[in-house]
Amino acid sequence: MKRSLIATALVITLALAATASADTAYVYVGPPGSWPDLYFPYTDLQEALEAAAERLLEPEFDQAEIWVVAGSYTPSEPVDPYDPRSATFGLISNVSLYGGFTGAETDRSQRDPLLNVTILSGDIGVSGNALDNCYHVLTDNGTTRAVLDGFTVSDGYADETGPSSKGAGLFNNGGSPTIVACIFSGNVADDDGGAVYNTSSADPEFLTCTFTGNQATDGGAMYSDAGSCPGLEECLFNGNVALNDGGAMYDDGSSTDSTLEACTFDGNTAGNAGGAMYVHDGDPTIKLCQYLDNVSGGDGGAIYNDAGDPVIEEETLFSGNAAGDNGGALAGINNGDLTVTNCTLSDNV
Repeated sequence: MKRSLIATALVITLALAATASADTAYVYVGPPGSWPDLYFPYTDLQEALEAAAERLLEPEFDQAEIWVVAGSYTPSEPVDPYDPRSATFGLISNVSLYGGFTGAETDRSQRDPLLNVTILSGDIGVSGNALDNCYHVLTDNGTTRAVLDGFTVSDGYADETGPSSKGAGLFNNGGSPTIVACIFSGNVADDDGGAVYNTSSADPEFLTCTFTGNQATDGGAMYSDAGSCPGLEECLFNGNVALNDGGAMYDDGSSTDSTLEACTFDGNTAGNAGGAMYVHDGDPTIKLCQYLDNVSGGDGGAIYNDAGDPVIEEETLFSGNAAGDNGGALAGINNGDLTVTNCTLSDNV
């Protein structure tokens, strides 16, 4: 069932918080009655993003924060005026978006994203009909110092060609956003990266994020190519599906230097190789991670290495993974240089 905005008339206000530093512009998003005594009302989240960008042109501001009340928000402004599905929330350099508010907070530390669920949804058309959803819920075109914190990103559906077949939750074209405590769920891409697609040397950072129930041909949750170097810390990948390779992640492209620390890959599935992760000509560093109960129809129940140089170390655990052909936990091909140090492999099939 498609979620609606908290109120029929969404009120978005832009103002300086009384406790804020003078160099930060604040944008408040919520229903009537929230964020009292503020001014400059707007009617949707997309307009608020644009207003925040405009305020950054003023010399007294060098950053902006957007505080968003719990509810569900959909993109309203198509990139292509002839294609409603091209609507997307565009991340902006020096703009931080924070979810999880009730509308009464005076300090960001008072919010609770787990209790006050704030959803960025691609379900812009007929409720429950994915065929008219956004191609990308979020896009990043080369941002710096952009932050997304405390949101659920869901129902992107990238089923066309080219870029519109990749990254249904977030299409990251060369950006370096920091994504914190976000949940990417139920996003589907016909091609690469059901939840996230990183390209053009993108350098994002994902902290304590969850990727669950996303699907793509390659990289069920995330696909990184063209030298992109995502960093992931304490993230969970659960129940993602790749019809071909890389049930949770596909790391593709020379000079890719991804880092994964204290992440868990649990119950992801690939139709072919790499139940949790497929590495092609990349050199990720993996430490203190857990690969549990991932399944591939072909080789590498957890990780498949194709001409890459991954380093797996510091007590990473591989347990209960299964491959239809070779390598219940790990498999490799094409002169890849796989290094495994101080790790545990048990009960893989």
